[in-house]
Amino acid sequence: MSYRRAVVPTVVGVVVLTAIAFGPLVSGLSLAEEPAPAISNEGSLSIASVEFPTNATIGSASYGAANAYLEVPPATVRFESITQTPTLIYKIRVPELGYSVSTTHFLNADDHGPVYEATIQPFSVDDSELQRNQYAGELSLVVRDSDGRRVAARQNITVEVVE
Repeated sequence: MSYRRAVVPTVVGVVVLTAIAFGPLVSGLSLAEEPAPAISNEGSLSIASVEFPTNATIGSASYGAANAYLEVPPATVRFESITQTPTLIYKIRVPELGYSVSTTHFLNADDHGPVYEATIQPFSVDDSELQRNQYAGELSLVVRDSDGRRVAARQNITVEVVE
């Protein structure tokens, strides 16, 4: 009879000790490894020059869909220097339509030469929101590295609606 009484507290004790040792219950006592951050932003990125496109387009989707796509040509970025793994964010804002779209580029000093083509993925736009043939937009290139976050370049752009 005493053997059965001892099993329940023993199992409870093992579960509690395992939770303390490998779980987030007590952070200072955890034996589990911390996961690596999703975005490291380590190292540095120095940009020599940026060539933005002069316009972007909003074109009709294929097959008669009730939406269109905002498409932005690539920006050509010339690096002065790059170390480790900084990130580069290429962004377009179209305030009149309420859109702000960006693509984050995870760079690695070992994988990139002195010139990089930053792109923005096409973005779906509701056709019913389009009232004019063109809109004012703004392109920006943001760097995230060990020094923090900063806007490396910014330029106004015309967004043309094409059929």
